[in-house]
Amino acid sequence: SVALAQESTGNFYAAATATAASGSRLTVGAPVSSGDTPGGAQPQSGNTGGDQDGGLDPVSLQQTTSSRQIIRVSSMVVVVENVSLATQQAQTEIAGLGGLIFGQDTTTSPRPRTTLTFKVMPEDFNEALSRLAGLGELETQQISADDVTDRVVDLESRIITNEASVTRLRGFLENATDLETVASLERELLSRETSLELLRGQLRTIQDQVGLATIFLTL
Repeated sequence: SVALAQESTGNFYAAATATAASGSRLTVGAPVSSGDTPGGAQPQSGNTGGDQDGGLDPVSLQQTTSSRQIIRVSSMVVVVENVSLATQQAQTEIAGLGGLIFGQDTTTSPRPRTTLTFKVMPEDFNEALSRLAGLGELETQQISADDVTDRVVDLESRIITNEASVTRLRGFLENATDLETVASLERELLSRETSLELLRGQLRTIQDQVGLATIFLTL
């Protein structure tokens, strides 16, 4: 599994579990060793480990209970000798997990550098981080797990309430006879339908973020 260098792995795991269960946001950052620069810097030979100078050990964020709605995001910087080759390798590794590339931003001056955005299934999140960290020397990494279960439940409840309200207004409109009442009901129905679509859109956005974990990789 992917991991960040931690002085006490046990304390980190306990903190991760407690934070995710409480519904708050957990962000873990790995320190940057002095003198390391992404992209153009020369990495140490082979994969770096925590017992090597300037290297970081990746630590995985503990998986939370599957019934919770968790948005997982990671940002990482990996130092490589050949940015172009490492970019291809990263895409191959993610494709091997069934993941997708959602964006790429590449610069060549003053030194080669590229940032890739990947989407993977939550159950493949840790494995994806491990594979990407293995491309070179892991310089920095942040992992966050945002529990949005309460927001999902609230949106679902509001959607049900608004759907019932829209149904009632449509019934009133069908039985309305005078023009003034019809016009008033139509305005109110349009307002309720607009609110309902906004709520549905918010829920879809959150569900999409929960359904696919996001990884930002800079080489």
